[in-house]
Amino acid sequence: MKNHKPIDRLIEQYELHNMLFKNAIEGIKDEDAKVRINEKTNHMLWLAGNLASTRYDLAKNLGVTVENTYAEFYENHKSYQEGMAYPNLEKLLKNWNTISPVLKEKLESLSDAALFKEPDFKTPPMFNQTLLRYILFLIDRESYVIGQLAFIRKALSYEAMKYN
Repeated sequence: MKNHKPIDRLIEQYELHNMLFKNAIEGIKDEDAKVRINEKTNHMLWLAGNLASTRYDLAKNLGVTVENTYAEFYENHKSYQEGMAYPNLEKLLKNWNTISPVLKEKLESLSDAALFKEPDFKTPPMFNQTLLRYILFLIDRESYVIGQLAFIRKALSYEAMKYN
């Protein structure tokens, strides 16, 4: 039986999110991606861009030099901005596809010692005990946001997100 590193199970979830993210936005028309269910919710463009930007932020915090093409829309955890011309889903998917393999490679290279020490960068206080715990939080948050994308997809009368 293969010895597993602590990050291995998170990588499996990370890869699942790559598939689910693509499935959640597949076939969504540009005009529908801009629809907000109500004034308190985000639209699909904001959600998709925020997901990719969070991966870029983590990569940057881990020392990876890679530029987020759409950082101005999402940097510093910027919330939804009314009237902002967000990039379309095709562009956001390209951004996602650029960062995802780069970040995966970095995550796979992390030593157990690095994973079990406090991060060298600022995190929310409840997640600053270890880098592994912070990465776990981000992976969990991806599940939450992908769920929102899937919900909006159904609310806009698209076929349900697939799990294939």
